[in-house]
Amino acid sequence: MSSALPMSNPGLAHRPVCKYGRECYQKNPMHHEKFQHPTSQEQQKENQAMAANKRATPPPDDSAGEASQPTMDQSSPLKKSKMDDDGHEATQDAKDQADVNLISANTPLNPVADPDDPPELPASPMDMKANLKQKFLMDYPPDFYCFWQFCQERNRDHPELALVDTCGLRLTGPFDVLAGAWTGTARRPSADYLAHARYFYDPPEFQTVLASADERQLFHIGYFRDDPAALPDFVASNDPAQDCRLNVMGDNLFAAVYRYVMDVMRDAEPFRQTALEKLKAALHVYTTMKIQDHDFSLDLRTPKIKSRERRKVATTFQGVGLVVPYNKETQVGYREIPETTASLKRIFKNINEASTEEKRAQAMDVLQELMTNVQFANDEGDPGMSVELGLNAFATGGPHLHGSIEHLLGVGYELMDRPEYAQVIRAHLKRRNDGGLTCSRFIIGKYKC
Repeated sequence: MSSALPMSNPGLAHRPVCKYGRECYQKNPMHHEKFQHPTSQEQQKENQAMAANKRATPPPDDSAGEASQPTMDQSSPLKKSKMDDDGHEATQDAKDQADVNLISANTPLNPVADPDDPPELPASPMDMKANLKQKFLMDYPPDFYCFWQFCQERNRDHPELALVDTCGLRLTGPFDVLAGAWTGTARRPSADYLAHARYFYDPPEFQTVLASADERQLFHIGYFRDDPAALPDFVASNDPAQDCRLNVMGDNLFAAVYRYVMDVMRDAEPFRQTALEKLKAALHVYTTMKIQDHDFSLDLRTPKIKSRERRKVATTFQGVGLVVPYNKETQVGYREIPETTASLKRIFKNINEASTEEKRAQAMDVLQELMTNVQFANDEGDPGMSVELGLNAFATGGPHLHGSIEHLLGVGYELMDRPEYAQVIRAHLKRRNDGGLTCSRFIIGKYKC
């Protein structure tokens, strides 16, 4: 008897599809009664049926839809403007502008088809915070919205470009949704949002929100959060043309840009110093006088960052360390990798730079022994080891490691109840392989840790 359920089965037709699909790890029978877990053949039939139904459905009346669009609440920190058909906020000028600089350079122009993802997201919620969480699976801290407001005051029409003329940074990532850069009625696959503005070495814990306006430069700044269900732990920067390391720049965007402006001023020509000094002063005034409800420190090392330092269980190749659920009394949640940093880098190097497939297979055998140890650790409640090994492999680059990275991080994140990061790494690695990311066009051997 075939295990595949026919599409006419009324139970299958009315149960929602599990978001993990065929890769669902749940063993609870009640979960399987509540959600569908279609096979690949069923999913293909379902997608074909949806496509046929979509073709048969007449296009909506744009004028009627526009008339029914609600406006944003007056108390929102975001600028009021006309909502587009996908629920994005944008000025009319931004909607009409075709300048590709408004869209992140590493946004796939043609969405990458991913059979493990839904074909498209549902209609965007009108509430902007819910809209962003739907697309990026995470909430954003108060400094995110306050920084957007700060940029709106500097450039009313295009706040995403407010810093370009002074310090050369543009707002990107989730800010692109606020700016209306991703407009139109076409809905993008969820993986496109998860990989949007994601650079070669950006781990799932890191999300870019600012990047160099010069597309020849790969410097970018983003939020880093250990747990996707929590707000960011700090803001960091990376330049993949230099190395894989993430550099802490404060615990909010104002502090990060303030630090960046000071760095730029050291080498800036005299005529540019004045503009940078004004921006630096504006950041200070805005955080100390204009924002009444929040206290955004411009310091590099705050109590929040120092607290995280004490919770780290391991160092990582990217320099920010690893924080995982760990019980110090029972020592459950994490165990050390039985290799030194030098020997671990040598293992990855032997795989990436093997001159023959035979030598690569021999090098992979060494990694496989470590992955066997990881499996034992996972079975005994220590998934932190899996995530640490996966993140270090990811930080070395190299397509020959991608299969191992996806397995190590996918399993580790699921066991730590961080499934959002498992989705991010799958979306990232697919585009990392296909060259869909800006920094993938550079030779991997050029990068170093």
